[in-house]
Amino acid sequence: MNPLKHTGLLKILLFSFSLIVSIFLVVSVTTFRSVNDLIESKTIEDHTHEVLQVLESIISNMSDAETGQRGYLLTGELKYLEPYNSGVSTVQGTIEEVTDLTADNPNQQERTPKLKNLVEQKKAELQQTVGLRSHGKNDEAIEIVLSDKGKNIMDDIRSVVKEMKDEEENLLAKRQKDALTDESVTKSVIIIGSLIGLFSALAIAVIISQYLGSSLNSLRRVAYEISKGNLNISVNTDSSNEIGQLSRSINAMKENLQSYISQLNQKASQLNSQLLESSKSKKALVISMKDVENEKRMSQNLASDLQKYKLAVDSTSEHITITDPTFKILYVNRAATRITGYQKDELIGKTPLAWAKISDEEFAKIQKIVIQEKNYFEGDMDMQRKDGKSYTGHVTVAPILDNNGVVKAVVGIERDITHEKEVEKAKTEFVSLASHQLKTPATGVKAFLSMLVEGDAGKLTNKQMGFAAQAYQSNERQLRIIEDLLNISRIETGRLVIEKKRFILNELIEDLSKTFSETFKKKEQKLETNLSKEKLTIDGDFEKLWMVVSNVVDNAKKYTKKGGTIELKLTQKDGNAVISVKDTGVGIAKKDLDKLFKKFSRIDNEFSTLEGGTGLGLYLVKNIVDLHGGSIEVESEVGEGSKFSITLPTAKNG
Repeated sequence: MNPLKHTGLLKILLFSFSLIVSIFLVVSVTTFRSVNDLIESKTIEDHTHEVLQVLESIISNMSDAETGQRGYLLTGELKYLEPYNSGVSTVQGTIEEVTDLTADNPNQQERTPKLKNLVEQKKAELQQTVGLRSHGKNDEAIEIVLSDKGKNIMDDIRSVVKEMKDEEENLLAKRQKDALTDESVTKSVIIIGSLIGLFSALAIAVIISQYLGSSLNSLRRVAYEISKGNLNISVNTDSSNEIGQLSRSINAMKENLQSYISQLNQKASQLNSQLLESSKSKKALVISMKDVENEKRMSQNLASDLQKYKLAVDSTSEHITITDPTFKILYVNRAATRITGYQKDELIGKTPLAWAKISDEEFAKIQKIVIQEKNYFEGDMDMQRKDGKSYTGHVTVAPILDNNGVVKAVVGIERDITHEKEVEKAKTEFVSLASHQLKTPATGVKAFLSMLVEGDAGKLTNKQMGFAAQAYQSNERQLRIIEDLLNISRIETGRLVIEKKRFILNELIEDLSKTFSETFKKKEQKLETNLSKEKLTIDGDFEKLWMVVSNVVDNAKKYTKKGGTIELKLTQKDGNAVISVKDTGVGIAKKDLDKLFKKFSRIDNEFSTLEGGTGLGLYLVKNIVDLHGGSIEVESEVGEGSKFSITLPTAKNG
């Protein structure tokens, strides 16, 4: 006798489920630990690659500065100071980045102070020679260069960087080996666990199928007869298990159905008798029944429309919530439960704070916008699912008003944009990696071109000199584009270093005006500088603010015709310093003002094709100004010129 016949179906199912869950629980825990180790190894490996890239960038920055120094010492032209200024201003942030990235490595932490000291010595030597050249003491500057002091410092920098790179490459080799081991273990655990779970499930399915087969066939045959209207058939069973209970329930259902049909027949007989008593009563009843039928049809149509609307809202992939004016939830669609992990009954009566991770103050601001101001709110928010996992949602909240303009309800639409954010982050990291890889060979090309122009490989003909000069300028533009891309990556990853020091803003404007004066003369343009009589002191990064103002002035020069005027003005307003750049150029259309400070944005006008550009300059300008706690505004009319105003907070006393 089969022992399973004395065991209830429920017990079999419970046993089967417990067995499968136990197997998969063991596999899941083991897999989780293996995957965790694999992810950690991969993260450490990526970290090592990043350290190597930053170390390479230090050598590149110092080479840029040294190349610019040599060009300036040899020619005295200010344009050669562009790579010098760029290298000097960037290398400090790169040193800090190396210090942060190697904070967990005692060996590297012993080397970083030495590297930082050598970089400072090299910067001092470069600044000393540039300063001497700018004051006409070129012979003294050349004597310092020929003393090999700078070369020896540069060799020491390369030596320390090589030691740090060797350390990181040894760590990288070890971490890659550990990652391969973790990956192999993870694959083995998943394959073995899956096979065990699959075989267990198949075995249990066969046992249950044998147990249920004959009983279910009998129940299926009786149910088919009842569906055809045969109510005289019954299920014959004396079993006390779950199948027996189901059989008795079917018999009871059949008997109740027979009783109900008998009662309906009696009521129909009584109604027919009443209708036959009087034709007048019959006519009145017919009319009444028609009215009822019409109302029923209208109700069905309305119910059908509402059902279609509900199906449409429930079927949408976006999370839709309807609340009362106090933001208590009245309705959520299926997507809400799928995205948040909460069931409908867990959300009804609550507020969106159940999953929206915002402060009470932020929540109150949204309520004010929607309820009091009767406007819609739109923005990105950090969210948290029921299982504790975080995600990012793009939220739109709008009021529902009655005919009198009173807020009766609020509708919220949420879309999970976590994947989009991750893609954007991956793009930023790719740009950073690609820019680092491009900068080193481009810097090498620049050095060789500089040597050709300076005659290190022999005197060039006029034609050869023209070609070399054009190649040098193209390489300069390429390096500027790469540096812009690196700065964007630093901004979007929060790694752009702002070294704030107190300085007089008037001096920056005067320095910039002198630098640009020659280029304005060549284009037959007039640069008018109007400075505040009062010395305006700010706490900021001199080099980066110099880049901000020079970018705006350079744009004004590019998009103004020959004979035009550019006004560079520094004033004080409401305790802030205001730098304005006003030109008489082609101007900007109203429709283009909104995209002016966006990444890779280019404005179409008569000069845009001739001047070229990447569309990154003003994007960098706005972000650097924002990091200084300031703002930038633009006023423009097509054909009448433009005015850019940069507002910066002045330094507080003390």
